Parts: sequence; structure tokens; C-alpha cells
Amino acid sequence: MDKGLEKARGIADSIRFSGDVCRHNTLKSDLSSEKLFSIHNGIKVNERLTPIIYSTLSKVFGRLSIPNKVIDTFIYNSAEAQATCAMGDSNNACIRISSGLITLLSPQELEFVIGHEIGHFLLMHSNESNEPTLQDLIDQRSQEISADRIGLEACESLEVAIRTLMKTVSGLTSEHLRFDVGEFISQIRLQEKKPIDLGFTLTHPTILIRCRALLWFSLYANNSNRNNTKSLNEIDILVENDLTTFIDRSAKEEISKRTNDLQMWIKLKDVVTKGVFTKDDQAEFGRQFGQGLLNKTMWLLKSNTPDDILVIVQNQINQSIDSLSLLSPRAVSALQQKHG
Repeated sequence: MDKGLEKARGIADSIRFSGDVCRHNTLKSDLSSEKLFSIHNGIKVNERLTPIIYSTLSKVFGRLSIPNKVIDTFIYNSAEAQATCAMGDSNNACIRISSGLITLLSPQELEFVIGHEIGHFLLMHSNESNEPTLQDLIDQRSQEISADRIGLEACESLEVAIRTLMKTVSGLTSEHLRFDVGEFISQIRLQEKKPIDLGFTLTHPTILIRCRALLWFSLYANNSNRNNTKSLNEIDILVENDLTTFIDRSAKEEISKRTNDLQMWIKLKDVVTKGVFTKDDQAEFGRQFGQGLLNKTMWLLKSNTPDDILVIVQNQINQSIDSLSLLSPRAVSALQQKHG
């Protein structure tokens, strides 16, 4: 890996959101199809054809310690305000930015967007699943929080970062939008703090959540002592609470419920295999899974032969694995590794 890129990746990782736990060691090895499409359906950013955008890109590369050669950037024609980052291996990427976004944003605001997309590359984010699971969506939302932090590092201004998000969510230019951050973020009070179903569909946190997360992160980013990890951890807790309260709660509760079901059947299999269910084991089982399930378990153990119970339990384990896999294959893998 290029030493400059390695440095940039280390800096990015040091401010990664703690909820962003899904790391990819390998990405697509070939960007030729994406680049070929962009070459024939857009304009490559360079000093001669797009001098203002090129200057913006160069500033971001410098601030993030990105070698120019590892990222190609193209502008394509679309009224929608969009930017994407396609990644090859760990050493190259291709950013595509719509003309609509270029028209909407100032060069400094564009720095935030470019930095955000580069953040996905530096942090090795990869979301290529055509049918993302519930856990995939939770992971993607956490990745956006991390990428926004890199965007803030790229534009070096919280005001610019928030303004960029306000403009992209509204589609309004500076002519029609007054940048009152407090008034904008106060919109979140209109939503009651109760579980909702947004977490079952959204790939990104809402713009309000992202703005609040950037406000909190800026308290750390403006601190000259970047080794104060406790401060960053405290900020991450605030962000995690927002994600859970306003978006993720129902999704996380569903994953937790199915995980608990699988744990219970695995525990019961251990009991049957050992042939012993002591008073202490029963008390622990009741604390972990509830007295109601303990009572049902005791009835099952008394009403069937050990061989019949093993068949019943294994069938339930298989069904629970299938059910949880639809939501979070990672949770299944973790339990299987834990219990061998």
C-alpha cells in the first residue's frame, strides 16, 4: 500500500464511529467497468476541463493526505444531487458526482461531499448486497456517520458541513435557504421518541441525525488533544443513542429477540447433552431467559425422552438459525463460534 494512503487510512480509522464495526479486508479488485462507463458517460475532473472542481478536489486530497493517483473523479449529467464511490482493491477508487450536486453546492460545500465519499474508501466500507439484511442496514447507517466525519475533516468547517447537508436534503440553493442550524435541528422535536420502522428501510441516517452527530463530533475535532479517546467514546454514545432512539430501536430489538431465541435453544441442547440440569443452572436459565421459558423447559424435560428432546431442540435450533440469518448472519456466526 502507498505510504501516503496508509497514513490517510490510519487517520481516518482513528475517528471512525465506534458503531461502524463491519470492516472489509478485500474489495472489488477491478474498477475497469465503472471507469469505462464513466469515461463514456461523464467528464473526468482535471485541471484543464474542470479547473474549479479540480482545485476543490486537490484541496481535499491534501487535507486527507490522499495521493492523487489512487482516485479518479467523474462528473455525470443528472438533476439529482448524488455522489457515489466505487472501490476496487484497497489502493484505488472511482468517485462519481452528479451535475445537479455541483450546481447546488459551493466549492467549499463540495469539499465535504468529496471527503465523505473518500471516507468510505479509506474506511473500507463495502455495501454490495442486492438484498441487504436488517443488520446490513444498521451497519450502513453507522458507516455514514464515520464518512461524515471524514467529510468534516476535508472541508474544515462545521458550518459548511451542516449547510451542505441542509442543501442536499432540501434541494434549495443559498438564495432560498437561511442557514439557522439550531432551528433546523430543532425539527427533531416534532418526532416522538418511540420505536418506529425507519430502521427496516433506510440505508442512511436521516439528515437531522447526521447533523447532530457532526455537532457532537466537532467538539472532539476542535480539541487539540486528539488522544482524548474517552471524549470521543462519550460522543459516540450520544450518536448511538440518537440512532437507536429515532431509527434503529425496532430493528435492533427484532435481532435481539431472535438472537435470544437461538441462545436459549443452544443452552437447552447443552443441558440435554450433559444430562444434568442443576438448581443453579435452572436459576441462571431463568435469569437469562425468563421464568416462563424455564417453566416450559422443565415441562419439556419431564415429558419426553432425552433422544426425543434432542430431536426437538435441534429442529428448533435449525429454525432459529434460519430466522436469525434473514436479519443478521453476523449474529449467527458469533453464536456458532462461541458455542463451537
